[in-house]
Amino acid sequence: MQAYLHTKNDDNSCFLTREVEIKAKYTNYTKLTKSGYGCDFPSDYMIKVNNKWRRVYIMCYGNGATLYIKNYGKNTVDIYN
Repeated sequence: MQAYLHTKNDDNSCFLTREVEIKAKYTNYTKLTKSGYGCDFPSDYMIKVNNKWRRVYIMCYGNGATLYIKNYGKNTVDIYN
C-alpha cells in the first residue's frame, strides 16, 4: 500500500507531493450521519508525517470523498493499494 501527501511549500507558491509511510490501525468508529455525508470521519489508516503518526480523516459531500489530516493545514492524502 502506498500513500502520498499533497501539501504546499513554505511560501505557498506551489504544491508538493511526497510519499509517506502508511499503516492500518483499525477504529471501531461507527457514527454515521443519516445521509451518509459529512466530515471528520476517521479512517482505518495512519500516515507518518514529520516522525509522528497522524490519523487520516474522510470528508464526503456528493459522490466523491477527500482524505485529509486534521489540524495540519490544508493537506490531502491519496492512498493506493
